[in-house]
Amino acid sequence: MARVGYKEPKAFKGFEQWWHTVQMSAKVYVYCFVTVLMLHLSIPAIYFIAYDRDFIDLFLKSILRFQFQYAAIYGEYFWEAGLKVFKYATPIWLLYPVLLKHFKKKAEKITQDEHLRGTKLISDVDVAKLIEKEIREKTKGG
Repeated sequence: MARVGYKEPKAFKGFEQWWHTVQMSAKVYVYCFVTVLMLHLSIPAIYFIAYDRDFIDLFLKSILRFQFQYAAIYGEYFWEAGLKVFKYATPIWLLYPVLLKHFKKKAEKITQDEHLRGTKLISDVDVAKLIEKEIREKTKGG
């Protein structure tokens, strides 16, 4: 008997699922990368705004007054200090694998069975966890 309708296996269905998975994986890696990069780049900017506000004012005034000899000095300071703060902020990249792990956990939670089939009221994993918890409570109390 021939299969009919949407349940018939076709090569393009497998390709579409694979291609969608590749696209979404790339998307999450790129979005997490860009997010951490923007955080990393914003740290020197926040530092200068918080601690060197007067220096920023002098730099902007020297540019607006066309005093480029001072602007070069201030610009050199910003480059050196900004690079230093940028280097100190590199541990922010440890957030990248944390973000990926967070989204992976979220995906596992979304894809786990919500409705168990048949007469099963609880999954085997949950039964094992409850038994372990009950044993721990008995050993503590007894």
